[in-house]
Amino acid sequence: MLDVRVSGGSGAINGGAETVGRFAFAKSWLNQKGIRPTDARIVRVRGRSMSDRINDGDILLVDVSCNQLTREGVYVIELNGEDYVKILQRDFVTGGVRIVSYNPEFPPQVLSPQQANELRITGRVVWHAGEL
Repeated sequence: MLDVRVSGGSGAINGGAETVGRFAFAKSWLNQKGIRPTDARIVRVRGRSMSDRINDGDILLVDVSCNQLTREGVYVIELNGEDYVKILQRDFVTGGVRIVSYNPEFPPQVLSPQQANELRITGRVVWHAGEL
């Protein structure tokens, strides 16, 4: 687990990614998901733009080997120096990328192809846990 907060909201600025703990996942489960243990990271969510599915304080398992938008999904991204957890979709009309939140109070953001080049994908979210 890294001492990192990814924003489900207005962005989060993180310094170094210090390891602060470990979680146990079965190697067979990681293999089934196509994740090498060395590419698995745990981070915590801050904010409410991804609620009610991913909530403030939830933890995410991120596959950091996935640093390109290969398919629609939930990703940890860095944009303008801030870290987020968001749904990424290709925008076939503009050739850019749509950044979407689960919470409808947060409107989608459409990046032009040039802006999408500034988007850094840190990893794809493959699992999350939180309080009921």
